[in-house]
Amino acid sequence: YIGLGADVQIKRFHVTASARGFFKNDSGQMQDSDWLQDKYYGTGKTNIKTNFSVHDNNINFGNVFDIELKFDFKPAEKIILSPFIGFSYEHFFLTASGGKAWYGNSTDGNSSHSFYAYDDPDPTHVSVGNFSSKVIELERKDYYTWLGLECSLLSSDDRWVVSFAIAGSPFTYFDSLDSHLVRTPPIFFNDIGAAVFYAWKGSASVMFKATDSVSIKFLLSGIITGEIQGNSFTSHNKSGPYTKQGSLTGSGSKYCDVQISGVIRF
Repeated sequence: YIGLGADVQIKRFHVTASARGFFKNDSGQMQDSDWLQDKYYGTGKTNIKTNFSVHDNNINFGNVFDIELKFDFKPAEKIILSPFIGFSYEHFFLTASGGKAWYGNSTDGNSSHSFYAYDDPDPTHVSVGNFSSKVIELERKDYYTWLGLECSLLSSDDRWVVSFAIAGSPFTYFDSLDSHLVRTPPIFFNDIGAAVFYAWKGSASVMFKATDSVSIKFLLSGIITGEIQGNSFTSHNKSGPYTKQGSLTGSGSKYCDVQISGVIRF
């Protein structure tokens, strides 16, 4: 991806904002899960994962926007602690192809009404499928609020800065459109949900001050979002109308980011 960021400092306060755009490319794996036992059988067991699949993932497009407000204070001469609050918006369109799926078998004669867990130890309770073409399209929007702390360590000549940060999300909201293309007819799931402290992010960076106005920065960061429970709406037409399923669904994500950037001071 490519991106641009800005940091405006007023005394010890910082306002930072950044935007990133992703190139179309292969990117890891997509995993898809369903919890269908309670939906079709009314068992009350909403935590039994009945279907699970894993596929090769491709990013068709992606955009990420971040904004943070932080405050610096120095407990020691070369140590800066910066508590911060922030907001992130992520919008990705992904395609899953190939891969493998495990489906818990039904007990009512309808093969789509999974009852058993996808990893049931009895092999007669699970069906396995293999794919070679496009299986899923996923368009997902995530909204994160952040509360965190950054610690920066300065070298004796202030030319090197090593920083570490960790943050939790007091409130996370997602809206995803999950298109299952191999079904007949295709089916589309619009999943919407929110949670409190179900997402965490961390980062580590090294910055070298080449001149008074130019620096080079290396950053390693990542986000983990748990399987947030929410409402699912379905349709056989991507444009709708959608019908509420009245069941719970789970949506989670995780990724690691490596970034090299140039910093210019004005």
